[in-house]
Amino acid sequence: MDGILIDENVFKRFKVASKLRKFGWTAIAIGELGAPPSGTKDPAIVNWANKRGFLIISRDKGSDLESTVTDRVWLDTEEIKNSEPVDIAVHIHTRLTEGIGIEVE
Repeated sequence: MDGILIDENVFKRFKVASKLRKFGWTAIAIGELGAPPSGTKDPAIVNWANKRGFLIISRDKGSDLESTVTDRVWLDTEEIKNSEPVDIAVHIHTRLTEGIGIEVE
């Protein structure tokens, strides 16, 4: 994995990406400079991520992301409900560093 791409359905995605960068991850959110623009369809997001070796963080279960992406972390809405961006970033960081958050299909 060369980086983390935060899908636009993640609450306060720009702040989450920023917090992950502070933890030492290469992270970018959809809509940031260098990432796919806001509104990009899932197949194009998957293509972008796969070409660059990025893992996708998303709350889209049952979308094109689920069926076509190699590595992703799906965030259960209940796990991050009412969480601040730093808490979401810590949650992602913990799942990745403990090796329990990557779902591969």
